[in-house]
Amino acid sequence: VPLKQAQLDTDPCYLEYEYIDGGSLAKLLADRPTEAPALLAWAANIVKGLARTVGAFHRLDPPIVHRDLKPANILLQRIPPDALHPDGIRLRIADFGIGGLAASQALEQTRAGSTTRGELLVTSLRGSHTPHYASPQQARGDPPDVRDDVHALGVIWYQMLTGDLTSGVGPDLTTDLADLGADDKTIDLLRQCVSAKAERRPEDAAELASLIDSLGGVGPKPRPGPKEPWNGE
Repeated sequence: VPLKQAQLDTDPCYLEYEYIDGGSLAKLLADRPTEAPALLAWAANIVKGLARTVGAFHRLDPPIVHRDLKPANILLQRIPPDALHPDGIRLRIADFGIGGLAASQALEQTRAGSTTRGELLVTSLRGSHTPHYASPQQARGDPPDVRDDVHALGVIWYQMLTGDLTSGVGPDLTTDLADLGADDKTIDLLRQCVSAKAERRPEDAAELASLIDSLGGVGPKPRPGPKEPWNGE
């Protein structure tokens, strides 16, 4: 979701974004499949699409770290159905204002010769997080790392499978996923995403998207569309 304008010198300061009226990712849970094969494919496709988008800004130079990926920041936009969006729903990632502005300021400092590339990720985003989705490194205030976003995507993946947005990943992860019919490769990849050690996670979201794709059986699965024109409610 693009940032349209920013006013940082006013009181209060504010960021203005494009308005997306379709609600958040949480709305999709009401229509989630109930049978294991369809549920696994549905959740994997959601996370793969998000990971591709997040991976694009992870591989910018300098990389941008969102630091607050969660269902409330993933909005739904109604579009004409196509090959990539057979259900006519496009996911839009919101709340980039702080990350984008911080990266721009860091770039300006780099051009002025006052900041090295290794310092670009050490921004005002340090320590910001939502508890269920934050990696241990993020929770303790370490500098932003693209693998923080990978952790959050892993939590979102788990929640899409369980249908529960009220809690994060717990110690029963493996059992929960096995009970849902997930295979060993899917369980292993999701466990990597939410590993307490950053080095055990995929290196960035683009790699995660590729790894989900390699699982197989996660091609686009159309969902029944609404009978009446959808108005975002």
